[in-house]
Amino acid sequence: LYARLALRVTVVLAGEYGEAAGCREVVEELPEGSTVKDLASRLASRYGGPFSSIVEPGHDCVSRDVILLVNSTTVYRASHELKDGDRVTIADLLEVSLAGG
Repeated sequence: LYARLALRVTVVLAGEYGEAAGCREVVEELPEGSTVKDLASRLASRYGGPFSSIVEPGHDCVSRDVILLVNSTTVYRASHELKDGDRVTIADLLEVSLAGG
């Protein structure tokens, strides 16, 4: 059985994430029930580089060096379930701190 691609999320890529992907925004289609971890894995396999360290290996948490927002709300758990139409922003904490954000 193939999972139906049921959700579409817009991913805003700030700083090094945008540079690694070659764009500032991508739209990803994921199976229903997908989580932040699933999205991070998809992005890591597609773009590599900094995307590989969005989620702490072996833990249910977003890396301390990453700011990850879902619809403008900070998300810390990699198991956070995404919904159709979500807007996910990924930024490097250090870059945001240096920029005064």
